[in-house]
Amino acid sequence: MMKNLLSVFIFMLISATASIGQFTIEPSEIEFVGDNDNIVEVKVSITNTSNEDMDIFWEFVKSDSYPEDWVTTVCDINTCYAPNTLMCPSTAPNKFEAGKTLKFSFKVWVNGSTVNASSCGMLKLYSDSNFTMLVGETSCAPVATNDVSYEELSIYPNPTTDFFQLNSDDNISTVSIYNVVGRKVMQMQHNVGEMHDVSQLRAGMYIVRMLDRNDDVVKTMRLSKR
Repeated sequence: MMKNLLSVFIFMLISATASIGQFTIEPSEIEFVGDNDNIVEVKVSITNTSNEDMDIFWEFVKSDSYPEDWVTTVCDINTCYAPNTLMCPSTAPNKFEAGKTLKFSFKVWVNGSTVNASSCGMLKLYSDSNFTMLVGETSCAPVATNDVSYEELSIYPNPTTDFFQLNSDDNISTVSIYNVVGRKVMQMQHNVGEMHDVSQLRAGMYIVRMLDRNDDVVKTMRLSKR
């Protein structure tokens, strides 16, 4: 009897572990970068990589650094929900066909003001209406530590055609550049006053993450490449 119960437990454990990663999410981090914008939007592509159609339930989890005054709206494949609705109803799953890619949208804004901060959140996908069987999720980059002020840390010139530098960069050791769909396109070690060559990048908008010596992301900014 005990042996049979153990076999059932092992089978359930293996099945639960195998279910993680049945969906790919791009970008892998939902990061909002505000620069006095009225609305900041992040569009997310979700692909069902399994061989079966699935009903999916989602949850959006705010990071610890998520500003309290941010209003968040999520649009799934069914509808756009009321502001600050951070879970889909258990009666309204998203139907994902095998191998298909569908789109979600996340927007943040501030009532009576503009978005001038940066933060992130985590999207979690579940295969059951009890939100227990996780089948896909995004990550969320660590935020700046509180012992150093990075208010004056900035990129210049911005926009740029060839090179950029950083202001107040004493504690920065790494610079990472991402395109608008969240793919890392460049990463460079940084020394104080160093210039970084982006002449090979296509024209467009990029996300620049600046990391300290502990590899913590201390600030994220947009870079316009001409």
